[in-house]
Amino acid sequence: MKETVKKRFFVGQDIKLFNARILKAIRFIQARIGNRLFDLYYQIETRKIRTPAIPQMGGPPKVKVYEVTHSTTIKKAFGCLPIAVEESVLLDLGCGKGKVLMLALKQGVRKVIGVELSRELGQLCANNLRSFCQKLKRQKVDYEIIIDDAINHKIDEDVNVIFMFNPFDQFVMKKVIRNIKQSDYKRFTARFRSLPDKGAV
Repeated sequence: MKETVKKRFFVGQDIKLFNARILKAIRFIQARIGNRLFDLYYQIETRKIRTPAIPQMGGPPKVKVYEVTHSTTIKKAFGCLPIAVEESVLLDLGCGKGKVLMLALKQGVRKVIGVELSRELGQLCANNLRSFCQKLKRQKVDYEIIIDDAINHKIDEDVNVIFMFNPFDQFVMKKVIRNIKQSDYKRFTARFRSLPDKGAV
């Protein structure tokens, strides 16, 4: 009898694990399809993986793998804002191709600022935003793309939300956080950081 109960227990655990993996796979496929449709509709490109050479202070260029932020992660993050979206001025450090900036504008954020060290990604981001804004149904769109080092970037006084999605390694991140703290960081109403497999929180 005990042996039968154990077998049922392990079978039940296997089914739960299987269902969890299936659900994860479905969500992954949904995210991929959503990203593809987003790019097609706005005539932009945010999905392809690029590894641009990022210049390093006092050293050779370093390759950083570009990662796209999924729409579900961004929507979840905006749902956590303690202030009205239309009052938000968002700064995306390591903005890549601008996916976060575009979705923020779509959500109604007053202004978005993207800081990107790679000139190649920064140019792609600017091109994407121009195409995106042509189809965006908003009377006024305010955005700025800056090619700069997040470690030394001077944060605008209007910024009250900072977004990061795994843009830097641990060594650089510590310096970026130090820079934020030196920029009167208590005025920021929300700060999103990246966690493994969890996106922005």
